[in-house]
Order: sequence, then C-alpha cells, then structure tokens
Amino acid sequence: MKIALIGLDARGLMLFRLSLIQDMIEAGFEVTAIFPDTSEVQDDVDLAVSKLESLGAQARPLAMQRAGLNPLADLAYRNQIHKVLDKAGFDAVLAYG
Repeated sequence: MKIALIGLDARGLMLFRLSLIQDMIEAGFEVTAIFPDTSEVQDDVDLAVSKLESLGAQARPLAMQRAGLNPLADLAYRNQIHKVLDKAGFDAVLAYG
C-alpha cells in the first residue's frame, strides 16, 4: 500500500512524524513524505531528505514561498501537490498541519 504524508515543514516532519513513518515502513507500506522546500530552512530540508531516504521512504520537497502573499504562487504549490498525488497513485493520504 502506498501512503503519502503531507506536512507543513521538514522540521515538524522529523520531530513529530518520524516514528509514524518508521512504523509504516516496518509494516510494509511505501511511504512518501511531501513538504515545502524553502530556502530559509534548507538545512532542515536536506536533513529530512537524507533521514527519510535512509529509512526507506521517499522524500518529495516541493518549491514554496512560505511568506509570500501571492495567491497564484499558493495555487502553483497546490498544483505541485496534486501532480505528485495523481502520478504516484497513492492508496491513502495523511495531511497534517
């Protein structure tokens, strides 16, 4: 079963969802974590990607302007998420904030 986890940031993913991701992988699920790739926290993003890949999960950081006020940029981020979800054909999606 393929599961997508959509989070608000890489740091939160590592602090609050890492054990969940580990448990799902150990249970035989294919896990993909989707989160913003923001330049102001690039170290967190890089750490999250390497940690997730070492566990056997896929990491899909997506470009996003976290402090932007442009609704078109927000729509572009939403479209990126939809493309990832549609292309991979996930069986379940867990989004948290």
